[in-house]
Amino acid sequence: MNVIKFSIIIPIYNVEKYLNKCVESVLNQTYPNIEVILVDDGSTDNSGKICDEYAQKDTRIKVIHKENGGAGSARNEGLKHANGQYISLIDGDDWISADLFEDACEALKQDPLDIFCFDYYEATEKQFVEKHTWLSEGYYDKSRMEKEIYPNLIRNINGKRVPPNLCFKIFARNLYEKFQNIVDSSIRIGEDECVCLPCVYNANNIYISHKCYYYYRQNNLSVTKARKEYPWTDIPLRVNTYRKYLPINEYDFENQINRLIVHELFNIALSYLRTDRPYKETKKEIISNFNSDFYTEAISHCKYKNNIKEQLATFAVRHKKIFMIYLYAKLFR
Repeated sequence: MNVIKFSIIIPIYNVEKYLNKCVESVLNQTYPNIEVILVDDGSTDNSGKICDEYAQKDTRIKVIHKENGGAGSARNEGLKHANGQYISLIDGDDWISADLFEDACEALKQDPLDIFCFDYYEATEKQFVEKHTWLSEGYYDKSRMEKEIYPNLIRNINGKRVPPNLCFKIFARNLYEKFQNIVDSSIRIGEDECVCLPCVYNANNIYISHKCYYYYRQNNLSVTKARKEYPWTDIPLRVNTYRKYLPINEYDFENQINRLIVHELFNIALSYLRTDRPYKETKKEIISNFNSDFYTEAISHCKYKNNIKEQLATFAVRHKKIFMIYLYAKLFR
């Protein structure tokens, strides 16, 4: 293989407080053959200015300024300007270890990989907590993936799944490009998953490392942590993506999708019940969506084992126990 080049795409939106740490962690990599693509996604703070200042100092940096369109839109735009054989995604408020790309390069030289997966630190102001995937460390060829990855890709009967985060993986460009470009840009919750899981399924091989290279900042202002209503429209868009790009009749994917649907219906109901909207009005809307033809079959066929939390959530959704979900929302805010 020729000298490996990594393209690091960083979508940026109003993260001026954290941006320097993120960019410096990339520029300080012990592996030199990288390019850094900073995509200013319509920031209204000084993030765009900081990006331009970095580009003046380091020729490895490209800066793109665009109207706000979300992380997926920013990644799409960054991909148009990427020249590396491998693509890495980093969020603008996170950062990485200095040896990530050097270690990834060593793994890629031993086996030309489609995906290099790694673990992460959950980072707060006070501590870093190691977070490890439940999947075994090591090399997975297609045969091993069929036995150990595909039956757990979306959500297995115990509620476990393949970690869907794009930022904890490095992708072969041709693989990532294919699926980043097909995902509906209107998806707000679960967009990473819609790109990642088809990539994993279509990969010829992957390597899973249990070393933590990524620092995932616990920022209460992030999209997934903000106290707001999640959109009902995302679930059908995500499910349609899987039905189109995965062989639904194989590897228990149909039942895996049923579990995903019920899990996400519970989470959306939680998001509504954590707002200040009147309970009766909220309950009516939740039940109306639970009764949708799109969901009724998935709800009736959803089964979990050895996971009391998911079993209770399934019970609440199936029997429309909205007050039960309401109590959970108030107890675990």
